[in-house]
Amino acid sequence: MSADISLGGGRMKVGFGHSGSVMNDAGLPGFRSLEAGGEVYEHFAVGDPEEGYAIFYKPPGGPDVVAHDVYASAPGDLVNITPVSHSILRNDAIEFVKETLSRTNDGMLEIRNMLTFAADATRVTVRMDITNISRRGDLTEVLVKRYCDIDVDTGGLNGWASFQNHFSKDRDSVHAWNQPSAVKAPGKHAHIVNMVAMPSDVPLDQTFIGLMGFDQFKTRANNFPINDSALHDGIGILQWEATRLRVGESIRLNMYYDAFCVCTDLPLGFKHDPTSVRATDIALAGHAAPSKQPAPTRT
Repeated sequence: MSADISLGGGRMKVGFGHSGSVMNDAGLPGFRSLEAGGEVYEHFAVGDPEEGYAIFYKPPGGPDVVAHDVYASAPGDLVNITPVSHSILRNDAIEFVKETLSRTNDGMLEIRNMLTFAADATRVTVRMDITNISRRGDLTEVLVKRYCDIDVDTGGLNGWASFQNHFSKDRDSVHAWNQPSAVKAPGKHAHIVNMVAMPSDVPLDQTFIGLMGFDQFKTRANNFPINDSALHDGIGILQWEATRLRVGESIRLNMYYDAFCVCTDLPLGFKHDPTSVRATDIALAGHAAPSKQPAPTRT
C-alpha cells in the first residue's frame, strides 16, 4: 500500500496510510524517532508492517461479521473493508492532518479515520468515526480494535533491537520499550512507544499485549497474551465495545501514539491490576504460565 509522509517533524517523521493506518511500507517512515546527530529509529514500518483496526458486529438475523484493515501489506490484512477515499487536509511545517473513508463490503458501516500530527511533537492522534449507514436495522455486539505491531528501535539507520521489546499495559494504555543499558551498535538510544486510549463515545473495553504472529485482529478473542516482562516480539490492542449501534448512529473513538527516549532503565515488574483490566484477563493471567511459546519467524 501507499502512504503520505509528514513534511514537518524535527523529532519524528510519520507515515499515514491511505486507508487510515499510522504506517508505511517497510523501510519508509512509519513512526520514526529522529535524534540529535542524525540518528533514526523506526518503530512501526519494519518487517511485516501492521497497524489499523478490526470491527466485529452482528447484523439483524445474520452471523457475526469480521472486517479488518491493518495496512493490507500482506495477504489477509484487508478483509471485508473497501477503502473509498483519502485526502490531506494539511501537510506543512506546523501540522499534518489526513482523513480517510472506508466502508464494509456489506454496506453496513462507514469508517472515517482522522489522523493528526503536530510537527513539533512526537504524538499522532487517531480519531475513528464509525457509522451504521445501512437501512437493514441495528447492529449488535459491535467490537472495535485498534491494533499495532510495535517494533521499538528495530528499523532505521540506528535500529538495533531486532523486534525484541519489553511490554506492559495499564487501565488505558499499552507500552513497549527498550532499556538504555541494552543498547548496542549502531544504536545510541532506547525509546518507549505508548498506545493510549482517550475519552470516547463508548468506554474502553480492554487493553491487551500479545505475541506477534497470531493475528489477534482476526478474532474477537485476544489470544496468546504476554504475561511477563521478558523481551518479546509483540503487539498492542486497544478495544471498545458497544452493545448496539442503531441505524444512522455513529460512535467516535479516540486514541494516540507517542514515542520518546528512555533515559534510565525502567522497572521490569509485571502484574495484572484487577482495577485496570477485565476480569477475563485476570483469570487468564492466573492460570497461564509466563509466555514462552515462540512466535512464527518473520519474513
